[in-house]
Amino acid sequence: MKCLYETAQIFVKQGETGKADNAYLGIAHTFPSEELAEESMYRRGEIYYTVKQYDTALTRFNEYNNQYPDGRFTDASWYFSADCQAQQGNTNRAVLLNNALIKKYPGSTYIYGAMKNLVVLYRQTGDYGDALEQALNLLKNYGSQAESDGIEKQVRELEKLASGSNEPVVRKLTEYEQKGRLSTAEGRKAGTELAALYAASGATFARAADLAQQLLAVEKQHLDTESLEAAENASIAGLYSRQSGKNKEAADMYLFAAEQYRTNGKDEKAAASLYNAADAFKAAGKDGDADETVKTLKKLYPGSRQAESLDQQEGRL
Repeated sequence: MKCLYETAQIFVKQGETGKADNAYLGIAHTFPSEELAEESMYRRGEIYYTVKQYDTALTRFNEYNNQYPDGRFTDASWYFSADCQAQQGNTNRAVLLNNALIKKYPGSTYIYGAMKNLVVLYRQTGDYGDALEQALNLLKNYGSQAESDGIEKQVRELEKLASGSNEPVVRKLTEYEQKGRLSTAEGRKAGTELAALYAASGATFARAADLAQQLLAVEKQHLDTESLEAAENASIAGLYSRQSGKNKEAADMYLFAAEQYRTNGKDEKAAASLYNAADAFKAAGKDGDADETVKTLKKLYPGSRQAESLDQQEGRL
């Protein structure tokens, strides 16, 4: 029996998973009353889990659970079975197994991992309140271990998500804060991406404009490396000014954005910014500035759809 067990372990080290599986099964069949028989049945699932053959691993764990419904390795079997389900996209089954493990084996060494997995699984399904509850329990029960695993950060994000915030926005906000906000180039880049996410919703567009203006004020000091980000933020600020009736201010923002887009070879965005600037000048009663901007647009980007649109408008007149 011990020889067979050592042989199985050698096969595992050699990567011969199928042979190891057969060796473990031989122990279980030949010595069914021995403790090593139970362990061998459990190891059959573990070896397939280790090589990420989750479907086979799940089958082997189920065989173990059927033969030893309350065995020495049941908590481990449930834990790894839950992860197999998660890896295969069966999120609801994974949630059920993790919860069953926590309820039946509260003293198991796998409880911490099961709770961490539930935070991830609940977040994936949008059950942010349940995810937050698990994260708070981790901090309460596991203190420094949970803190070192970043659970405090998860709690802050989940609190925002539970209150109705958008998942990509929360992730980007966390990145913006972690990278130093306005004080670093990496922070300003993340902030620019965050402003764009805010701008995608009318409910948070004012927040997008405020952040964009803060970023732009700093990015103008670093145009040699951050001109594209400055252009993106100027576009958001320009649109907000246009919607607020501050048309001359909007036009100036659009002109600045066009210049920076052109510097970065973003011709389509540069043409669109010039078109928007001309429209804003016209709304501000600055017809001369509007005409000059239109001329610039047609000269720089004669084949753009904005230039073609202006030609069609003039043709109708």
